[in-house]
Amino acid sequence: MAENRRNPYLILGVPYGSSIEVATKAFAKNTKKSKYEENYPYSLEDLTWARNQIKAHLENPTADLSTYRVPADPDALRPPHGLAGVNIPVQVLERRTSPVTQQDLARVMEQIRAEVAESIIDQLASSARTQFEIGAIHLPSKPVVEGRAERPRLRIFGRK
Repeated sequence: MAENRRNPYLILGVPYGSSIEVATKAFAKNTKKSKYEENYPYSLEDLTWARNQIKAHLENPTADLSTYRVPADPDALRPPHGLAGVNIPVQVLERRTSPVTQQDLARVMEQIRAEVAESIIDQLASSARTQFEIGAIHLPSKPVVEGRAERPRLRIFGRK
């Protein structure tokens, strides 16, 4: 166990700031557990260290500030009710934009359909290129003339 990450109160299972009597009782209980339980997380050395740390902490609380406190009550970190700026009641605001019309909704849905279809086609093309080890497919970028795109001529057996 890392020396700087251990908390003696957590190892012994006692509340933060417990007396040495409580820590000693917990030490005895955990020592018995460590002997009889096969997968007990702490060794006798860990338990002894924890009891000694608690004793030293109680004798001189300012000597070591490395012991961190873990609250047993999760509500201890919540701010109390009634403070200014905390737990403000919900206030309903007036609408500032016009309501959405069916035409607006239809236009947005059509844009979504077009983008989804384009995305699916791109994914399928990418998958096909990967699967068949085909290089990038370049479509002709020349403008359409009389309803047909001008196609590049293929060279077959070196002919023009």
